[in-house]
Amino acid sequence: MRNGIVLITFIIIAACTEKSDHKSSDNIKPTQNFYCFINRIVEKNSGYYLNVDFIEVLTGDSAVEAAKKIGQAEFEVSETGDTNWFVPNDYFILNTEIDSSLVQVDKDCQIVIYASDETTNYQITEKRNLSPESLRSHIERNKIFEIQVSESKVIVIREFWTP
Repeated sequence: MRNGIVLITFIIIAACTEKSDHKSSDNIKPTQNFYCFINRIVEKNSGYYLNVDFIEVLTGDSAVEAAKKIGQAEFEVSETGDTNWFVPNDYFILNTEIDSSLVQVDKDCQIVIYASDETTNYQITEKRNLSPESLRSHIERNKIFEIQVSESKVIVIREFWTP
């Protein structure tokens, strides 16, 4: 009898926990970060969309290994005859699929880019709260951006600073 009461209590607690976990996970939409090239910004249906090409930005050993696999790693041979493999600037862009996607920009999207003041030793200035329209002038071929997507809309666009 005592074991039966303990078992019933355990089942009730497990059922309550399962329901509360299930309910909270239904309400939470995950936010995901992606690296991409922005090909262009499209204005459509009173909103903005990014035409992007998703990429991977690799660093460290994974960058070197990926670059070696496709013949884009560089190397030096030391005086002792050892081969040292590396990738320039310590990062490598892996773009396995050249398919562009159209992603909607949220009306409250935060946009951050970095500008270099060429007159004062190239000091970097962070520019925030740009509009999608003003971002167009910063789109260049092979410029990397990190976008944050929530509920299928871009909520943050941040330039990936590369010297």
